[in-house]
Amino acid sequence: MHLLIFLNSALLLVAFAAAVPTKTTTCTEEPAATTSSAAISSPSIPYSVVSVRSGSPIHLLSMQARNQNFYLGGLPGAYCPQPPLSSCPSGFDTIFAGLGGLSALVPGGQAIYARSDGSFGFTQAHSARYPAGALIGGYLTYSKTDGAQFGSLGTHAFGATGFMACPTEDQGYQVFAAVGNATAPEGDLAACLGFDALTVDETDLERGAWQYI
Repeated sequence: MHLLIFLNSALLLVAFAAAVPTKTTTCTEEPAATTSSAAISSPSIPYSVVSVRSGSPIHLLSMQARNQNFYLGGLPGAYCPQPPLSSCPSGFDTIFAGLGGLSALVPGGQAIYARSDGSFGFTQAHSARYPAGALIGGYLTYSKTDGAQFGSLGTHAFGATGFMACPTEDQGYQVFAAVGNATAPEGDLAACLGFDALTVDETDLERGAWQYI
């Protein structure tokens, strides 16, 4: 019920958004000397992601994996083999694991990568194939104060300053690294919107998927 709570608590998130850094911080930064709580630079449990950009059509949308890409809003693309499985997670939300993977139950898991056009994708089940020129690991950053309710996800893929979302013809907004040479789906890079990526710890993995497609 995490994302439903966020959408019903928009005022709280808008207030938080003002405190979210607009520039990506690296995992090697040390916490400020005046900070009393330790800064966490790697997620220890699975999490979901919500976009934050006040006054825009992408504000408070969940980041979802579908069609081998990532989009803001809607539902993920989820698959459950029946048979042999009698039940699977609901496929209601996209849950991430660590800095470079999806929290999928399919054997072998599913990895996330950054394509050379700036977009993000994920591997198919039982496959380790990546597009030519893709970045595999080391391009995402994470920051959270110990004990805080929310964290922040960032990216420096191909020199990016964070994330942006670009409109598509039929899938809403697709997630890209915020780089000037990205290939926007509709060919209009100026229509893309930068956003902050808010992370929320997920303990109910039944909201995730056996496999993302």
